[in-house]
Amino acid sequence: MAVQDKSKEQHYINNYNYLKQALADGINIMTLNQEPYHYGSHYSNSGTVLHFLVRLPPFTRMFLTYQDENFDLPDRTFHSLQTTWRLTSRDSTTDVKELVPEFFYLPEFLVNSEDFNFGICQSGEHVHNVQLPPWCDNNPRLFVLVHRQALESDYVRENFPHWIDLVFGYKQTGKAAVEAINVFHPATYYGFDMESITDPLDRTAWETMVRTYGQTPRQLFRAAHPMVVQSLSSRTSTLTVPEVIEGVKGLTWGSYVGSPAEPYPSVVWKQHHKTPVSSLVPLLTNDVFGLAPNTSILLSYSKERGVSIMNTTSVLGAALVTWGHSDGVVRVKLKKEQPPWPIIKATGLDPICLCASAPDCNQLWVAHWSGKILVYQFQFNPTRGQLEFRSEPTALLGHAGPVLGLYVCHSFSVAVSASTDGAAIIWDINRCGDINLLRARILAECTDNGFPLVPPHGCGLTYVRSLPDTTGSPVRLVAVSETLGDIATVLSNPGRETGSILRLHTINTIPVGEVTSKETITALCFSSAPEGVSVNVMAAGLDTGAIRLYSTWNLAVVREIASSILHQPIISVTYSHDSQHLYAATVDGLVVIWEGTGAKGVSKTPKFLNLTSRIEQAHSVAAK
Repeated sequence: MAVQDKSKEQHYINNYNYLKQALADGINIMTLNQEPYHYGSHYSNSGTVLHFLVRLPPFTRMFLTYQDENFDLPDRTFHSLQTTWRLTSRDSTTDVKELVPEFFYLPEFLVNSEDFNFGICQSGEHVHNVQLPPWCDNNPRLFVLVHRQALESDYVRENFPHWIDLVFGYKQTGKAAVEAINVFHPATYYGFDMESITDPLDRTAWETMVRTYGQTPRQLFRAAHPMVVQSLSSRTSTLTVPEVIEGVKGLTWGSYVGSPAEPYPSVVWKQHHKTPVSSLVPLLTNDVFGLAPNTSILLSYSKERGVSIMNTTSVLGAALVTWGHSDGVVRVKLKKEQPPWPIIKATGLDPICLCASAPDCNQLWVAHWSGKILVYQFQFNPTRGQLEFRSEPTALLGHAGPVLGLYVCHSFSVAVSASTDGAAIIWDINRCGDINLLRARILAECTDNGFPLVPPHGCGLTYVRSLPDTTGSPVRLVAVSETLGDIATVLSNPGRETGSILRLHTINTIPVGEVTSKETITALCFSSAPEGVSVNVMAAGLDTGAIRLYSTWNLAVVREIASSILHQPIISVTYSHDSQHLYAATVDGLVVIWEGTGAKGVSKTPKFLNLTSRIEQAHSVAAK
């Protein structure tokens, strides 16, 4: 595990043999040394974790407690990846470290956003953010994205069984561990018998070692782990695939409609509908529902265990929510044969402009023209045909104008609202916070952003923060990545009647970038291909009828998808759950489906269910 440089092998072998001989000769070189080992420190322990995460609260507090209320010496503080790699792989025989999971998903741990004073190195350099390799342009997010793809690379996949043998397998203990130079201090192994130590001082010392040295996981395998079966199929392609990042080889675009690694997608289905499909809702089943204007859907999934070890997901129940009726009442329709019934009554002075929900979230978000958002909790029991709403909603008062966009993301437990006032606000759909602290925090941001905000009343959902507002232009569209949590917003182009600004932020509101489109962006969504083997895109539907794909890594234009049958503005766009089909709906009622080359077999057939006819029935009943 610890030998990254072949030249260091002999040092650890000599260390093991020396301790073995000393024990055989009865030399008590270490009071508590009972077995020989190659390494006096362990690759995974609390000190290593805190060393890497020192910039990230609450680990900063834990680090200070660990270090007697002091940061480490500047030169020993984690400040440069190049230095850390050089020490652990070549220069030091005692610096044994395993990468923490944050290296593959959390770029924030590399940034000193709290401005902690870590001191000055002997070179005169201040320790601040972690210095990163030149190929990522000192961009922590880009580094983590590339690092995650490296973890999923063919090289790692082919060598992964060797790592399993060392950490969990037959090379963890015994003769195989000695031959693999993989023996650690005896205090780190699972099953160490503390009760066998009778001397109180020795026992206290061993307990301290167990707490601080780290622990080798329990051995799971007694034989070599099966190697990866190499594919003999040819990987050659006639396509000229552009690099994801210039100068970085081995990165993959992934498989989804519009991927640069695949041929131009083809239209596999198209149909005109009487009522325009203003919202396309992708399901975990790879189906897509089409909804009429002023319509939202409440969904509940059921996971069923099939004949295989895999669980299958199906829709347990669905209910259609409609608003915009002349009487100001929000209605819900649970079954096709049943008439809709009223659930919410809006005042004529503050009509409803949007409703949104997320599958299995049990929340209906209702946005008003005043900027007020009301969140209603409900209980949905599809098997019994029951849907019950709580009478008192939670009021979220953060916008000073009509809400134009509302996205509820259950995967990351956030909702994002966008308004004509130029604000895009992130709400936590789970946490119940201290309202007094919340008010102070919002009011502080009000001054910074230049628009008034009213703190929310009640408890159960809380304000998190607002995206930085640099233009003051209305935010017309918002979408949240279900794989990364990134937030995309579309703003009006200041001073122009046409065109849009597309912005991308991380879920922690760190700007990724922005681009200006001379065409107006009228619809927006993310692809959801697996992270680590894909570079997902934002699909922007344009007023020209085309769809432009932007990379979520750097907002570069990946591809533009157009069709001779599309001339009207796109009003809704979505990928299927597996991203093998792309759906688009136009203002004149046309729905088009593109298919990628990764969609093969009957199970990949696109499935579209148009629910606009059911809403027409609901509106006719409401009119009566």
